[in-house]
Amino acid sequence: MSPSATTSTANGTAPAASKANIGVFTNPEHKLWISEAEPSLETVQKGGADLRPGEVTVAIRSTGICG
Repeated sequence: MSPSATTSTANGTAPAASKANIGVFTNPEHKLWISEAEPSLETVQKGGADLRPGEVTVAIRSTGICG
């Protein structure tokens, strides 16, 4: 989850607005598209209630695009 999704305001009373969880996807033909990614912020905030055995939620701190 990005820091913007969990950061509070300066006084710590209200959470900041979160951004949509989107991803860039590709297929074997190298076509790219942007779409909603899983899990949603609401699912993550449930504390893992929807996770199946062997699944985990990972907090991504930064991303990049290579070559």
